[in-house]
Amino acid sequence: MLIVFAAGLFFVAKKSPTSVNADTGAPVTITATYNSSTGQLDASGFYAWVECEPGEETNIVGFAVFINRGTPANNNSNALDGAGMHLANGGNPCEVTPDNWVDNSHVLSSAPRKVCVVVYDVRADDSADPGGIHSQIGAGGDYNTDNSWDSNGDSYPEGSCTVPTVITPRHTPTPTPTEEVTPTPTQTPNVGGPGDGLSDGKSDGLGCGSHDCSGNPAPQQEVLGASTGPAVLGLSTTSSDNNSLLGFAQLFGALMLSATGFRFFKKNA
Repeated sequence: MLIVFAAGLFFVAKKSPTSVNADTGAPVTITATYNSSTGQLDASGFYAWVECEPGEETNIVGFAVFINRGTPANNNSNALDGAGMHLANGGNPCEVTPDNWVDNSHVLSSAPRKVCVVVYDVRADDSADPGGIHSQIGAGGDYNTDNSWDSNGDSYPEGSCTVPTVITPRHTPTPTPTEEVTPTPTQTPNVGGPGDGLSDGKSDGLGCGSHDCSGNPAPQQEVLGASTGPAVLGLSTTSSDNNSLLGFAQLFGALMLSATGFRFFKKNA
């Protein structure tokens, strides 16, 4: 509020909410993002100040971040930098305008409705400025009143506030390990005899005795104990049946010879 006295009269004039003191910098742009997974709040933008020119030695740009309804007048939970502030350009006097500011130092439990920034005129030597007028106190008692909020009629000028963009990272599921399948062993056919519990039902019990191991029939072998003498009456002596017939034939022949001898003896007696 400005009180003007003229010829014993006075009137009250209110500062325009859009005017900014030329001696104080002001935000030009602001962007903000909030990561719902980590709670990280990132804010950045540009500021402009006519005092920032080559060779500048005293004017330093300070800035502080506020959320929702926070302002420099109160150092509460909405003043994210508390009573402090950040210094742009590495804390060196500004020589370029416009220039950028960045703040990624805050982690919040939930996304704020609004994010705002205040730009301050900080002097390299503020010992001659009582009350923190150009100090690095950003909010609360004795805060730096040479700033973009106070100079705009205790309100945020255009380019100071934004609604943050909420980022929700997509969760990538952990791939399920592939189960290794053990191959089924191939069963090898047994060569044991029938009834031994090891046979595949096709073996003759002689292994390679009745066939060679390639699957072809093997030559017939003689059985131990069988007669190897000459065949009698055309019968083989290698068979048990043939052996019985051979014995009978031999007995019959002996009887015939005995009968013939007996008749011959009786005739000549």
